[in-house]
Amino acid sequence: MKEEKKITKKATTAVLRADGTTSTMHYEVGFIPSEEYGFFEYYDEESGGENIHAEGGLWFDTEIDVDDDGQWVCNMKCVDYDGVYELNDTVIELCKEMNLDMSEIE
Repeated sequence: MKEEKKITKKATTAVLRADGTTSTMHYEVGFIPSEEYGFFEYYDEESGGENIHAEGGLWFDTEIDVDDDGQWVCNMKCVDYDGVYELNDTVIELCKEMNLDMSEIE
């Protein structure tokens, strides 16, 4: 059985909370190109995710185009997500760093 290729990207940031304290946030985004599917998770370090935690799925459509040089270009455009009302900016940025098109979500 062939193993699915999975691409992941992680980040850790400091976030200023409404009460004036700072939380360390851990983010992970993953993408499985052959399934046009991805996922995300983020949580605060201080409570181990008890205070702040979210996870969900990301769905992509493959768009194939030809560039000015006549080369085929494959673009993975995020068309839907679940798990949260609004997708976190850091999750969007991590997706962009993996060359995923987030224009419909932003």
